[in-house]
Amino acid sequence: MAVMLAAWLSALPAGSVCATLGNPQLGKSWAMKTAAQSGAFGRLAVFEPYAKRDRKLYRAGLSPAAPWVGVYCSPRDLAKYPRELLSPPGARVVVVPESETDDPVGLGREFSRVASVLWATGGVDLLGEEVGLYGREAERAMMRLASGGGHALMRLFLVCQSLGRIQKDARRHLNSVVSLPTGEPEDLESLRQRCGPEFVQRVAALDPEDGSHAVAWRVGRGVAEVQTR
Repeated sequence: MAVMLAAWLSALPAGSVCATLGNPQLGKSWAMKTAAQSGAFGRLAVFEPYAKRDRKLYRAGLSPAAPWVGVYCSPRDLAKYPRELLSPPGARVVVVPESETDDPVGLGREFSRVASVLWATGGVDLLGEEVGLYGREAERAMMRLASGGGHALMRLFLVCQSLGRIQKDARRHLNSVVSLPTGEPEDLESLRQRCGPEFVQRVAALDPEDGSHAVAWRVGRGVAEVQTR
């Protein structure tokens, strides 16, 4: 029987590093947004490189995908007002980088700044959207959170199409993975090496056009089917 993704995510302990993967346009971000609305996170900061474009398209009626819900701010704002933005229970902050999406160095620098603020604050989940754009340029921040996030009572959530696009330090410390359908042989092999053959078999059995179900893996807890909608 499938369990709800929100319940599965909420059970991940502090220090967890979780990747949400899958083919384009199947609803990875939508699944995480729905989970957030259903109580998967405590205090949450979302680093969203496409925030401006997503809001613009949604408001114009050109995209059915609702943007993240929360207080929108820049990395600079977050660094200046961390208590005001992050202290309330259930705080939701959507951090909109000033760098363009074709500037991985700038995005990596801004992600690192956000990670530093959250580390100092403590007790805040960080979700990095489209981490393949900037993860490699934020190596030190990724290593700090992936290897020691538990010391700041943090959890790190990374959304990306492919496991291979996640920066290697974060990838090596992954202790949980959620995969929507994916059919790339190289991606499936990477998942097999990290999560085992049963996980890959169940991912391969998912309907490639249906993003309502995913397969989840957690170290020491095995594989489960999760409902994303």
